[in-house]
Amino acid sequence: MMMIITLCGGTSLAVPKKVKIVTTPDDKIIHVLTPSLKIACSLVPASSKDDPKKKANFTKITSVTINQKRSGKYEHIASLILDKDKPTLFSPFDDDAIKTSQNLATGFLELTVPKPQEKHTGTLQCVVRGNKKDIFGKIEAEVEVGYEEPSLPNMAKYIYDLEKQLHSEDKQLQGDVKRLDKEDKRLDTEDKQLQGDVKRLDKEDKRLDKKDKQLQENVQRVEDEMSAGYVAKSDIQQGDFNWFPTPQKFHETGDRILKHINFPHRYNKAPKVFVAVRYIFGNGHIVDWDSNTGSEYGLGVWSVTTTGFDLECKVYKFSYVNWMRVVWIAFPSP
Repeated sequence: MMMIITLCGGTSLAVPKKVKIVTTPDDKIIHVLTPSLKIACSLVPASSKDDPKKKANFTKITSVTINQKRSGKYEHIASLILDKDKPTLFSPFDDDAIKTSQNLATGFLELTVPKPQEKHTGTLQCVVRGNKKDIFGKIEAEVEVGYEEPSLPNMAKYIYDLEKQLHSEDKQLQGDVKRLDKEDKRLDTEDKQLQGDVKRLDKEDKRLDKKDKQLQENVQRVEDEMSAGYVAKSDIQQGDFNWFPTPQKFHETGDRILKHINFPHRYNKAPKVFVAVRYIFGNGHIVDWDSNTGSEYGLGVWSVTTTGFDLECKVYKFSYVNWMRVVWIAFPSP
């Protein structure tokens, strides 16, 4: 067990003092039933009625000693001694479980003995030594502490109180267990929530990884297209194509051409392409649709890609078509 020590400074006393030694309990201890014995030695003001031999006016206190009378002789229990101007305590009863408190300057020394036994009882003596103008002296006082074995009623009460205390501690422990169980459930719920959050974050992380990969692929594709001379745009593009069927006369057999048209800019997706005839000349004149000069023709769009399409132009036999201007327009796909 650990010994607790408190030291204080100071050396002089102003008025005559006498020694007082008290114990708690102040009369006797009951074996097993007394939880602790406190022995306190101190200096208190003396009166004119006190024995002159039992009072003193020390300018410096050099020691405070607690003794126990055994077989008619006083034996040392504990001493607080001024050693090289420093208070030094000698272990009481050779028992580290005993707690101590002391102040040599005021002549105070207190011992607290847990679970006292018969060896701690009997006649206890407190001796205070000091000096005044190089004259050394001592004053002392005694107290009696009795010892008693516990009676059956006392033991019954002790056991009852102990059971009551244990029941109270058990109830408190049960409350602590309930609180810990509640806290454990709360932590378990939080842990499940955290696991759910981790799963959602993992799923979101995978989604973002996939999107990032797609973006990287798009960036790489755009870089490849730019390095190849293309710029991907999602705009409306248009153009035209002039066609001169052969022979440039009255077509007895008709004529056909399949022309590949490239978009000025590449699309991300194949667009929608529309074609129409803007001008058509037959036999050196703009065709008069109200006349009897027949001019039968056809247009077609084939193989549309992100970079272009195939344009088909036809004139049928017995058609007067010498020149045809075809216009086209491409709309981005949604």
